[in-house]
Amino acid sequence: MQLGELYLNIGTVQKAIDTLTESLKLEKDPANPGVIRTKIALVKVCLLQKDIDSAERYVNEVLAEVPNSADGHYLKGSINLLKGEGINAVSEFRTVINEKPEFLEGYLRLSEAHFLNREFELAADTLRRALKINENSIKLLYALAKTYAAKRDFDAAHAQFNRILEIEPDNIRARSDRGDLLVLDVESSIDDKPLINQQGVQYQVLHDLSLPVPGFGEQLIGMKRNEEKEFKVEPKDGYGEPNPDLKKKIPRDQLPKEPEPKKGMILSIGLPDGRKIPAKIDEVGEKEVTLDLNHPLCGKTLTFKIKVVEIIS
Repeated sequence: MQLGELYLNIGTVQKAIDTLTESLKLEKDPANPGVIRTKIALVKVCLLQKDIDSAERYVNEVLAEVPNSADGHYLKGSINLLKGEGINAVSEFRTVINEKPEFLEGYLRLSEAHFLNREFELAADTLRRALKINENSIKLLYALAKTYAAKRDFDAAHAQFNRILEIEPDNIRARSDRGDLLVLDVESSIDDKPLINQQGVQYQVLHDLSLPVPGFGEQLIGMKRNEEKEFKVEPKDGYGEPNPDLKKKIPRDQLPKEPEPKKGMILSIGLPDGRKIPAKIDEVGEKEVTLDLNHPLCGKTLTFKIKVVEIIS
């Protein structure tokens, strides 16, 4: 049993499964505590491999022998959540917190089950009960903020973020979710070719469309005032690879006569909804022009050096 858990902890999943399965053959009594622990471990491994059917089979065997197993009910409820069975999950997690009334993860999961059922007030009530056990739990406060937001009680959600920031003043994720601005110094380059640096530029992390590229906001989470970081955004995390289907031919006479179209020129193309997108002239012929509608940064590796200068509430 201990060896199987070791393999699981170091990430050797298949070795863990083999070891745990073999250990079951050593004991014939299904109610033996060692067998129960082994099956609990197997449930966790199966969930890691997304083998829901095997996980459910093992956890049902555990609960058949030990009906009040808090671990068994917790894992059964987790499986119910993965299957989208919120009502069944509520029942399992209620059993968990009845057996282990100080177990905060049980309250969190019960609130998730209520949330899945769109029982937002029950979810909020569950989290408020848990906060009486640990009023400074960041996980609980975040979950409660999310629940209040789902109820469209934004003042209450804002209050939870304020509480988080009382506990962790430099929690940038909470500041961004609350709507605060970061003032950054930014140096950037494309494929190692430097661009113009920006000093004192403001970004609202995660929720502001002014973020320079996809994948940028996630890098800011957890940063503190005066902290510096350098990171790359590969094409797959940024604007993707160029799509050949986005190269379109149009009649040359559809373009303005001035300035004369040239390869590499960037045009601004209007969309029906009023937005405008950049389009690069890829080829110029006598009667047709080929436009590349891919984002100009498609296929580019972007490098950023940033420093958090200030956090503005």
